[in-house]
Amino acid sequence: MSEIKIESNPEVRITMSFGGAFGTELVNNLIGTADKALYESKRKRDTYTVIEI
Repeated sequence: MSEIKIESNPEVRITMSFGGAFGTELVNNLIGTADKALYESKRKRDTYTVIEI
């Protein structure tokens, strides 16, 4: 995604960050953990974080 350029606005950067969780916990616990993983990735930018619980 970082290679994509918007011709009319070249200063705009496109980034993607992902977070995920897996394990044998309840879905509600997995969603909360995935959300934490997403925000960890957003701090680093352009990456992914997966947490096993």
